[in-house]
Parts: sequence; C-alpha cells; structure tokens
Amino acid sequence: MKKYLFITFLSLGILAKGRGQIAALHSNDPAAVVNAFITSVAEKNTGNLQSLVTHDFTIISWDGQSVDSQLLSQGLQEGVVNLSNSNASALRTRSYGDAAVVTGNWKISGDIEGNRFDNTMVFTGVVVKQGGALKLASFHMTPVQ
Repeated sequence: MKKYLFITFLSLGILAKGRGQIAALHSNDPAAVVNAFITSVAEKNTGNLQSLVTHDFTIISWDGQSVDSQLLSQGLQEGVVNLSNSNASALRTRSYGDAAVVTGNWKISGDIEGNRFDNTMVFTGVVVKQGGALKLASFHMTPVQ
C-alpha cells in the first residue's frame, strides 16, 4: 500500500495550504471546494477531506493508478506524506449545471516515506452536486515536463 500511495502522491503533487475548508463545505464555488480538498490533504485533515468528496471519489495519477478516498485518508493518517511547500496557481473553473471542471497548476515539495520530491503539476478536478452540496468526484494530475 505504501508504494502505491507513494506513486500516487508523487504524481499528484497535491496541495496548497489555505483557509476556508469549512466554508467550502457549503460553497457554491467549485474552485473553493477543490482548494479546501487540497488544504485538507496538506493538513492531513481526513474529516474535512471525507466531507468534501463524493462517496465514489477517485484520484487518478499520471500513470493511470487510482486511489479512493478511504485509501487516501489511511495514507494521510499513517504519515506517509509530508508536505513542506505548496502553491496553487492559474485556477480556472468551467461550470456545466450541476457539474464543473476546475483546472490549475501546483508547485509542491515534501517527502513521501522520506523520499524528497519537488514537482510542478497540472490538475483537473471534477466537482458535482451530490446530496445538495458541491463535492469533488475526481482529481487527476500530471507532471509538467
């Protein structure tokens, strides 16, 4: 499992620090939901993370591997990932009724099980309305070459 999470997180490059996770739980702004998700992962706040994602949420890495929210939470709780720096930029939202696509860039550094990384990634987050609230359904990242 640790190797699987290592590959996924390394390819993810996730995660910007920020505020507003609680507000995002009730937000009508898809970008706020994505930012709150990223912050929750960066801060290892699995409670917020679970409330921000759909029941069938999946992260898809650059190599096609996928991780669901339960495995993601487990990896965060076990301290597999430690972030030291992250910065999100160039966020763009396109809305389609009860769904939206949020894209952007992430500069991220830290370590996974002691293995340092420093990456710039591009991401796509798919946000949908579920149970009356916007939630993140899918998150895909790929490294910038």
